Parts: sequence; C-alpha cells; structure tokens
Amino acid sequence: MNERQWPDEWLTADKEDLLAVLEMRFGGVPYDVRNSILQIRDPDVLERLILVAANAPDWDAFETEWQQRDGFRIHLSPLPKQGGNSNR
Repeated sequence: MNERQWPDEWLTADKEDLLAVLEMRFGGVPYDVRNSILQIRDPDVLERLILVAANAPDWDAFETEWQQRDGFRIHLSPLPKQGGNSNR
C-alpha cells in the first residue's frame, strides 16, 4: 500500500475527530478500539473510518467495517427512506 504522509498534527486531529464521532453516535469507544485508532498512521484509513463512523446505523455495523479497516469499500446497509415530502 502506498501510504500518504501527513504531519502528526493532522493525524492527531483526524484521530480525535474519529473518536468524537464514535462517542457522539454510540456513547463510547471500547479501550481496544480506542488504542488501535491512536496507532493508525495512514490518513486514508482514518478518513474512511470517519465516514464509516458518521454513516453506520449502529455500533455493530461500525465494528464490522472496523474489522475490514484495511479495505477500501464501505459495506453499510442503506438507511430506510423517510416518509413525507420535503420542499427544500
């Protein structure tokens, strides 16, 4: 894999963002996942996981994607359509 290099400050910011999204969405992050996130050095993996964390319908879906964190696809089930008519 050809890993992009980012300054440590950028990597730290993305790690903090990922952890914040997980905490807001799911109420906390298990220690082993938190520790693994803090060890990530690939910005592509961090960006992908931020997208997954923001879009996963539940922790189980995030955890499934977490297990595939070296992959490039996001395998989330589509969210159910909301009823009603929006006139934006």
